[in-house]
Amino acid sequence: MNVLNSVNTTAVDEKDIPQLPQPTYHNAPEDVETAIQRIMELEMRLEDLSRAVEIAQITRQFEILEGFKSQADECLQSKIVIEQPDYGPMKITVLTNGKKQKKRKEKANV
Repeated sequence: MNVLNSVNTTAVDEKDIPQLPQPTYHNAPEDVETAIQRIMELEMRLEDLSRAVEIAQITRQFEILEGFKSQADECLQSKIVIEQPDYGPMKITVLTNGKKQKKRKEKANV
């Protein structure tokens, strides 16, 4: 027996369901090869920064980090930005078993 046959449902054709707006990506690589190159560059800079922090911790010469910070800031100018679409107001309906919900509320008030 199909479970949906025993439940009152409202059928909606898939074509009638509104599509959610998709996010927009700014500064995204155009192909996989370009993405790989960007990832490799970021990994090299991150590795350099990690070594510089380690040296700065040991020697207590934190001024050496300044150059690496400026390189990181320069690299972040072309970071990928995800623009999320406005989905508009949301309406949320919570379905519960009314009796259990009332009992929980009564216990919480005691």
